[in-house]
Amino acid sequence: MYPITLLPIGIVISRFGEINQVIKGKSETQVRRKWLTNYLHIDMYEAGWPIGLQIVQNRHVDLTPSEQDRLLLFTAGQLAQTRLTRGLKLNKPEAIALISNAVVEAARAGATHSQAIEAGQSSIKHSDLMPGIAPLLTGIAIEAVFDDGRRLVVINFPQSEISEDEYAGQVIRLENFQSSSTAKISKVRVKNESNIAISVTSHMHFLEINPKLKFNRELAYGMRANIPSGTHVDFPPNQIIEVELIPIQGDRILIGFAGIVDGALDAPGMREKAMQRIIEFGYLTGEPS
Repeated sequence: MYPITLLPIGIVISRFGEINQVIKGKSETQVRRKWLTNYLHIDMYEAGWPIGLQIVQNRHVDLTPSEQDRLLLFTAGQLAQTRLTRGLKLNKPEAIALISNAVVEAARAGATHSQAIEAGQSSIKHSDLMPGIAPLLTGIAIEAVFDDGRRLVVINFPQSEISEDEYAGQVIRLENFQSSSTAKISKVRVKNESNIAISVTSHMHFLEINPKLKFNRELAYGMRANIPSGTHVDFPPNQIIEVELIPIQGDRILIGFAGIVDGALDAPGMREKAMQRIIEFGYLTGEPS
């Protein structure tokens, strides 16, 4: 592991103990020059950097994994922006990095959830992208820290700007999606009681979806949304949306999600235990009005 050592010039990477090894028997100017040349791989004195830099000895910043990811995302986003400024067209990783960084920075600046989505969508234009990249920019999920906590932001590049001949390698379904004729279909009316839009993906256990969505959760036990795999249903704030549900297939063992079931759906007493947890955890339930 490498600690992050602070210098007045920014954040650089150093190895444990090497600053102390360099310092022994050297003048202050020699220490600075040798350390910066060896470990930054650049002679900043010849490049005109000030000689009065002070090395902060034996100090480092402990970063959490999410903070390290944030720095990596910021670096990738800045690199993409630099290339874009030079007139280069962006590939998929560069475009995603630029969009994601715009969303995270907007949230950090105090933007609302909808404003962060707008910031991500407006951070890049169709003309900034390599041919065939625009259709790939869908479902970009970014976890950003807003003033009221962490929220998931999903960005889709505006499809209106994409021409049909750009979908290189696209797999097109010959027939429209149809649910299994043998599946038992239920319908529930769902109301979003929060002030932001909420999305639910195809294979999320519907009983355990966002606590701020109000509907009859008894009907949703062991069910998922009757939509194509990999897609999602959007619930705008304060609107009632009717959703079709079908039973989850296979072994019907659920691990994770919101931890309401975390086991076999059909185990004795599991349904009753799950409904009790729903009440204890404060999930909204009942018919919306």
